[in-house]
Order: sequence, then structure tokens, then C-alpha cells
Amino acid sequence: MVKVFVFGYFFWLVLCLIFITGTTRINVFCMGYLVACFYFMLFGGTLLLQPVRYILRLWDWLIGYTSVVIALKNLLSLGSCAYLGSLLKNGCWLIQTFSMFCTIKDYDVPPPDAKCELPEGEAGIVWDAICFTFLLAQRRVFLSYYFLYVVSDLKASKILASRGAELFEAKVKKRVSARLEMEKKSVETLKKQMEKIKSKQKNRPGEGGQAGQGDPEPKGESEQGEEGGKKQWWRPWVFHPSMSGTEYYLFESDSEDEEEESQEKKEDQAPPKKKSAFQLAYEAWVTSSKAALKGHKREESALKREEKRRAKHELQRQQ
Repeated sequence: MVKVFVFGYFFWLVLCLIFITGTTRINVFCMGYLVACFYFMLFGGTLLLQPVRYILRLWDWLIGYTSVVIALKNLLSLGSCAYLGSLLKNGCWLIQTFSMFCTIKDYDVPPPDAKCELPEGEAGIVWDAICFTFLLAQRRVFLSYYFLYVVSDLKASKILASRGAELFEAKVKKRVSARLEMEKKSVETLKKQMEKIKSKQKNRPGEGGQAGQGDPEPKGESEQGEEGGKKQWWRPWVFHPSMSGTEYYLFESDSEDEEEESQEKKEDQAPPKKKSAFQLAYEAWVTSSKAALKGHKREESALKREEKRRAKHELQRQQ
């Protein structure tokens, strides 16, 4: 577990230390630490997948910057010991920008001015030294053979994540296509029913010149109904033209045809296939072994019921 932490998460710990080094003091040198920290955090996971040479080149630039900062701070500390008095009078902005203060013990430091505050707690190199040490340790990790396992793990995680997204997208597309197919079938069924209704309407009895031209037309039920409408005003629907006996054929259902089609579809459906051992092992790995075994038992019982139903159906057909 220590190796996993060192080689897998030590990189992020070093970035946290770089961020702390850049935020504990307020001077121009801290800007470089913050820029480097934000850059590595922005491309952290993707950056580790790059070749080791590319990573080492960026890391060496950061180590070199830390070394320059430590050297400049030491030089500025020595210079401030000699010229701090004159800087308090004429160059306060230089003291605040570079955090100039004499860090040599037992050295006579001029008293602070009311207009210029001395950065006594920000002139040290303690955090810079800590950051430099951890940067060297992380560079050694990059050169280690175990770091290749970290890169392989990151690549596998990335591939699995993309594969999961592809499977989810394929599942959504399958549902959409199934929905469109159902809608298409329903539209086709509706068109067939409309065609049947039109054909029945054309072949309606009483049309097509069956009655003689010279014969007087008999009174329909609607006319009779109109004559007796005053007497039976409480039942107006009985004598409505749409309720005549010759109009009911438009509402005949095609339930028999639909039943035959559904029966044919059921017969044509193939029985559910048994899952292979690889599929069962994959389900156990994704969910759990108990859930996979329960699903396997349910599938076996469903297969047995389907076999019994088919055997019974074949026996009925033979009889």
C-alpha cells in the first residue's frame, strides 16, 4: 500500500506542496509556483500518459526555477543586509516586490519605517527548500520502473471509461430504433385498417345500382324516425342516421386477424438462449456473484417453462 501511495498519488501531493509554497508568501517569486501548479493540475491525468521524456523535461524546468529562486533569495538577503537602510528611504517597492530582508543572525537591522513595512516572515527559503526536495523525489519516481504500472492503470481506466460511454450510447440508439420500429408498425397497421374500411364502404349493400331506376325508393329508418320523432323525443339517438343497421359494418374490428398475427409471431419467436460461462462471469464481476447466480436461476426456470409450453403446443397441434 505504501508503494501504491508513493507511485500513484505522490505526484498530487507534490502539486499541493507547490501550491502551498506559492501562497504562503506574497512576492514575485510565488507567481512561478502558482503557474506551474495550475498547469500540472490542469493536465494532470493526461500529462502522466505522455512519454517520460516529455514529463521529465517539464519537471526539470520547474526544478531549475526553484533552484534559481533559492539562489536569488540568498543574494537579495545578503544585499539587503548592506543596503536595507537606503532601500527603506528610496526603494520600498523593491523590498515588497522581492521580500528583501536580512536573514543573517545578530546583524544590525535598521528599524522599520512607518511608510515601509519590512517583510521579515516572508524572506526565508524554508518552503522553497521543502518544495525542491519533493520535486527531486518525484523526479526519481518518474524514472522508476514502477511508474510504468501507474501509466498502464491510467490507460486501462481511460479505455474502460470510453468503452462504458460507447455501450451506453449503443443502448440508447437501440431503444430509439426499437421505438421507431414500433411506431412504423403501428402506422402500417392503421393504414391496413383504413384500407379495409374503405373497401367495405365501397361494397356496402344498396349501392352500385342494385335498386331499379323506376322503382320508388323505400323509406329509410331515418325518415321513419323523423316522423315519429315527436312522440319519442326522449330517445333521439335511436333515429339518428348514423345508428342505422347498415352503418355498423364500419366499426367491425379486425380482432381475429390481429389474434392470428400475434399467434404467428409467438410461434416464430425463438426460445431464449442460455448465457455462456464468460457472460455469467462478466455479470458476476460487474454486479456481484449472488446477483449473477439469481439471474442464472431465473433464466433456467424461464427456459424450462418455455420448453414445456412449446411441447404442449406441439402436442395440441398434432391432436
